[in-house]
Amino acid sequence: MPQVQVEISITYLDGHQAVAASTGNNAAWLCICHRPVPLLGYSDDAQRTTSAAVVECPKCKRRYRVLAGPARERFRRASSSFNEGTA
Repeated sequence: MPQVQVEISITYLDGHQAVAASTGNNAAWLCICHRPVPLLGYSDDAQRTTSAAVVECPKCKRRYRVLAGPARERFRRASSSFNEGTA
């Protein structure tokens, strides 16, 4: 049986909206710096953050974390943070 891929909407910390592909607790999305290769991350537990769940864009150095949603929704957004001087 093939994996089910679902399109989910994502919201960045700056309010920017986009779409990501989701399979299980994994998500793939394009960085807002327009790097052509998607970033790939997985949701972490909402109560804790591990460094393995943080994804950094190799082009602009923005850092993302996929946040787990309610139990019925695996995750719904990727959060983005970056230092003012690196964007």
